[in-house]
Amino acid sequence: MVVNSHDVDVLLNDIDESDLYHLAEMEGAPYLSVSAREPVFPVEGVVVGANKRYMVNLLVRKKSTTGPYRNVVFMVDTGSPYTFLSMAAMGSMVDADANLPLILNVEIQGTPPVICHLSPPDRHFADVNLLGMDFLEMKGAHLITDWPRKTFLLHNATSFPLAWRPTS
Repeated sequence: MVVNSHDVDVLLNDIDESDLYHLAEMEGAPYLSVSAREPVFPVEGVVVGANKRYMVNLLVRKKSTTGPYRNVVFMVDTGSPYTFLSMAAMGSMVDADANLPLILNVEIQGTPPVICHLSPPDRHFADVNLLGMDFLEMKGAHLITDWPRKTFLLHNATSFPLAWRPTS
């Protein structure tokens, strides 16, 4: 059975938009700010809270633009077939006077682009960005967790063979 994007819901009672700002500040890259960095893999994320949420700051920009990337904090959700951007994140990708689209083709951590859906306002994750299985499959992603440090590395298909070993 195929799940439509508007039918996806995630019970998030421990993560909200303020956490995205806080996590981004901890990483030294304010949430939704313009980044001078170029996207590279692997990317380090953090495992937060009692529910062990995988959170990662990734560089995002609208497809086919040469403009700068923005720092967007995502919760990795292997239960979601789709990737979602909150209203704030989606709004940072389009012109200020434009209506927010329901879907937007964006580059997340570089090419190829992925279709992102607007986080539905009537769902439990309305103000959170979800990194779904569509992105993970497209990038050939691997997650390697360092449980003692409460961090993880998000690899793409080409960075995975690089040596990285969790601390002991």
